[in-house]
Amino acid sequence: MEFNQLENMIKISESDSINQASASLFITQSALNQQLIRLEQELGVKLFNRSRTQITPTESGRVFLDYAKQIIRLKRELINVMGDFSEYKTGVIRLGLPTVRGYDIFTTVFPRFHRQYPHIQLIPLELSVKRQKLLLSRGDIDLAFMTLARGDESNDVFIPLSQEELYLVVPASDPLADACEGDEISLSQAADKNFVLIYRDSTLRLLCDRLFSEADLIPNILLETSNHQTIANLVSKGYACTIAPKIYFQDTSAVRFFHLPGRPSWSLFAAYRKNSHLSRPMRDLLQLVREYANPEETAVS
Repeated sequence: MEFNQLENMIKISESDSINQASASLFITQSALNQQLIRLEQELGVKLFNRSRTQITPTESGRVFLDYAKQIIRLKRELINVMGDFSEYKTGVIRLGLPTVRGYDIFTTVFPRFHRQYPHIQLIPLELSVKRQKLLLSRGDIDLAFMTLARGDESNDVFIPLSQEELYLVVPASDPLADACEGDEISLSQAADKNFVLIYRDSTLRLLCDRLFSEADLIPNILLETSNHQTIANLVSKGYACTIAPKIYFQDTSAVRFFHLPGRPSWSLFAAYRKNSHLSRPMRDLLQLVREYANPEETAVS
């Protein structure tokens, strides 16, 4: 039994069929099926129930997969620990990145990291917070960066990197923008406005829903979207209001930002699996993202 066999069986369990698993593994369906058959013969048990439409683990298969995942996690942990003694000549770091700013984080940080560790491969994955937490707990990603409200961390290790305030963002052309004398506003003052909001189950949407609930307000939702640029464009063109951090808006001339009572915020966190070893390259990568998230502190120092 080899590590790649364990990894391939895990991939089968995460797929709807052997054909789908083989495509994601870049091997033929026949080769993967033969690998499964040989492994079942070696173990003397049936690992999966097959049908024309799906493949599901048997009871013995579920036990096998639990141990296989533990073995693969230990293997990765061992590689990270040994890296501390090997001068990091090679290696792979799987990164979970937030969907809105993941591209910007990676393109800013990667060149500096690559100069320091030219033979370590970074595999970036832009994922929802929910998906990042799941893959992190399973050991499928090594280091994750995500935006959360304080208190929404899971049982893994979370390190706050920066904090961002959430604003009520109003089109500059909207009468509400001129009617408010100060820079703070309550959501009740926007009760008759249309809102464009991020998709349900996202961290920002959960925070928005909490704020609406605390204000005893059911918002008039014009649109829900997964694209932050769509939100920025609709607000800038005067169609709706939103609740968002300033980072969503590259051009701030067409909108006004109002503080909300209590100054609600979210934080950018770095996270890694509880009890796992954080190698030196991972620590250095984390520091680079910390500097990205706090450019003013970096400039001062």
